[in-house]
Amino acid sequence: MARNYLWTLRQQERVVSEMEDMSAKLEKLLTEAEDCDLVGRLATDLHKRDPFKKLAVDLRTMARDVQAVISTHKPPQAVSHKIEDGSIVPKTSQ
Repeated sequence: MARNYLWTLRQQERVVSEMEDMSAKLEKLLTEAEDCDLVGRLATDLHKRDPFKKLAVDLRTMARDVQAVISTHKPPQAVSHKIEDGSIVPKTSQ
């Protein structure tokens, strides 16, 4: 009896999609932080510099939080299956 264990394509696509979404959000936060930092440096009014610099710091903090989530993210465990007698059935723990 052959045992083939499968990870469904849908589960793989979901994990890849989640990681791509998080990576896109991280990239956007970092880009916006750089933009705010640049505006803060270029502003001629000293009262306008501070809010942009503070916003840049806040965006970088959020980016670090997203990076932490990405680095600790573990994909959901796939439900293992096996093929028995020509049909797919869940694998039982041994």
